[in-house]
Amino acid sequence: MPPTVLITGAGIAGPVLAFWLQRAGFTVTVVERSAVPRTTGQQIDVRGAALSIVGRMGLEGAVRARTVKEQGIAAVDGAGRRVAEFAARADGSGFTADVEILRGELAAVVYEATRERVEYVWGECVAGVEEVEDGVVHMAFFTIPFDEEKDTGWATWYNAPGGRLIFIRPDVERKRTGAYFGICGSDVPKDYLKLSVPEQQAMWEGLFKDAGGEAERVIKGMYAADDFYMQQIAQTKMAQWSKGRVVLLGDSAEELLQGMLILPSMISD
Repeated sequence: MPPTVLITGAGIAGPVLAFWLQRAGFTVTVVERSAVPRTTGQQIDVRGAALSIVGRMGLEGAVRARTVKEQGIAAVDGAGRRVAEFAARADGSGFTADVEILRGELAAVVYEATRERVEYVWGECVAGVEEVEDGVVHMAFFTIPFDEEKDTGWATWYNAPGGRLIFIRPDVERKRTGAYFGICGSDVPKDYLKLSVPEQQAMWEGLFKDAGGEAERVIKGMYAADDFYMQQIAQTKMAQWSKGRVVLLGDSAEELLQGMLILPSMISD
């Protein structure tokens, strides 16, 4: 009888691990608490070791077909004027990588590559996980209506006073735009997870209504978004990533929005 493995989480790391374990002869079950595959999430880049592994999985063509074609990132001031530009580089050395893809699109590619050989159980989760709170940066992610005039192939990064950030990343291929609020400090209540989505959105409006830049547009789009979510940018330091036959992988092990958002779920030594 083949050895069996249970993987918790059907995002990116879980299905990638399932791909390789199944190929090695394991019987793999992936449990995901969402009732359906998640299609939302921020834009990520695939470069270096991650791109190499995508190629070894035979998925590079499928991934490249779903990229957002971002030309680079521009830093803007409160009036929307560009004060600095960082163009995309094919060698992966810039802010924007050669392969930029929305998290939901990448997850869909990996899921489609594994769904026939891996058992997926939706709407279930492992009980008894204890969350450790340790962080001071919070972010909110959602999509806003695409603007034909403003949303070119360039992403824009705006820093507002008070440790606030507005990051806009258009997907010109699919005419949709990802928006991000970020704030560093203690203005976000510690029990924010107990708030309803409308209450969380009202909180972000209060924090950013005077931020300038495209805050007004982003706030308006936030209320109309059906994929809004927020989280604390935190990292739990652990002495070990495995115990017995239980292993932490990807974000659950160590990741904390590293520099260029290189896809940690696919990187291995």
